[in-house]
Amino acid sequence: MNQVSDPFFTLPQSLVRKGHLAKMRGSEVSLLVFLYHEMERLSKPGFELINLEIELQTNASVSSIRIARTKLMERGLISIKRVRGGIYEYTLLDPNTGRAWKRVTPRRNPSRAEIEVSTQRLPQNANLLAQGVELDWN
Repeated sequence: MNQVSDPFFTLPQSLVRKGHLAKMRGSEVSLLVFLYHEMERLSKPGFELINLEIELQTNASVSSIRIARTKLMERGLISIKRVRGGIYEYTLLDPNTGRAWKRVTPRRNPSRAEIEVSTQRLPQNANLLAQGVELDWN
């Protein structure tokens, strides 16, 4: 069985299945993959970038980035807003709905200390519950 040892990020299957990928030029694909990487890294679908960051990561020229950004916006895959100078706010859009992806907060596991506190309170909480008292678990 093959196992993935290097961290990776996912792309929506609809980019391929709805034919978006087949219509894109190389600079569009490079920009979109980079934007999805940033969304995964920052854990949010909207973020600000300068062209230099994109140039360094994609090896695309400023004019290629501008054209790719415009085409991706026309395809309904991103929305952009010029913030100031060469800074743009990019928001990745769901290819199925055209709406911004929702931020998903990773669910973290409780720390060992939180588990210990929780288990120490169990007998006390069980007695209160048996008496019909509502508990605030936060």
